[in-house]
Amino acid sequence: MTIIQAIPPRDVRTAFTQAAKRNEPFEEREGYDNDANRWGVDPEDRNFTGVMGEMALAVYADLQIDSTIYDVGDGGIDFRVAYQGEERTIDVKTRTKDPFALWVKEGSLRADWYVLGHLRSPPDSDQLEGWSVELIGRASKEELLDAEMSKSDYGHQNHSILRKDLHPIPEPDDLVMAE
Repeated sequence: MTIIQAIPPRDVRTAFTQAAKRNEPFEEREGYDNDANRWGVDPEDRNFTGVMGEMALAVYADLQIDSTIYDVGDGGIDFRVAYQGEERTIDVKTRTKDPFALWVKEGSLRADWYVLGHLRSPPDSDQLEGWSVELIGRASKEELLDAEMSKSDYGHQNHSILRKDLHPIPEPDDLVMAE
């Protein structure tokens, strides 16, 4: 069962700000082209989509997003949580198009769990109300390592698990921020 998590306007505003901040270290690099549509998406939009996925899981389970600005990404870890007495790391993968599978780029598996999200925007994407993320399901690093590889449209290989084969997102009370 998927979870539709509404994102409150204040959190949408935070996501816009956080996405712009996450893009700054890339813009400061010599030769970086902020107008490049790598993977067919504007860099700030790509960062916004990612932050909104993180925000959805944070709102759902009362977690805190990592607002640290890294020079080169967050290392593939969005959250550190305790689940059934064990620490788990989570990376949220969010898409703007309704995904039929969870894809993680080959060589990028660092988290224990991967959560698939689908960003749903209001008709006017400049407004702060009406945003939500469908938290579709999760897969473990081990499951992704054992999964089929599929070639992306952008020339790299992805570990791929169909949407129907994902595990449900745990109940919110079962996910607690790790110390």
